[in-house]
Amino acid sequence: HRLKLKSGVIDDAAAAFDFLQRTKQRRSLIFLLSDFLYAGFEAAHRRCASRHEVVAIGIDGISRGEIPDCGLVNVRDPETGRILQIDTASPEARAAVRHFFAAQRQQHISTFRDAGIDYLELEAGTEYIPSLSNFLRQRSA
Repeated sequence: HRLKLKSGVIDDAAAAFDFLQRTKQRRSLIFLLSDFLYAGFEAAHRRCASRHEVVAIGIDGISRGEIPDCGLVNVRDPETGRILQIDTASPEARAAVRHFFAAQRQQHISTFRDAGIDYLELEAGTEYIPSLSNFLRQRSA
């Protein structure tokens, strides 16, 4: 979720899209590569997709919410900074984490579809070139 700039770093995806809107006058093809474990970017994506062609590429892996049974784990909510403690020994807690990530993924995909943004999901740790090539070939057909 970081956009490196000469003047610093933008951590906020919405700010990155707003930056692209201000600086890219010509229609461009923009790839957004992320695990999409954040929210609050919907309006910025829509604004950017109205001028540019945007492809969202989701990296799946831990975002599936599969967590091992390893006892109590402290996690930080990246949006609020709040620290939460999860008992990973609890099947209910692990199911709640899986459900959270699945619901969030579906929300993002729906948001992309509504904004006219193509979405490709890649599996972390696997060969991505064939999937990316097929995706781009299908888009141009």
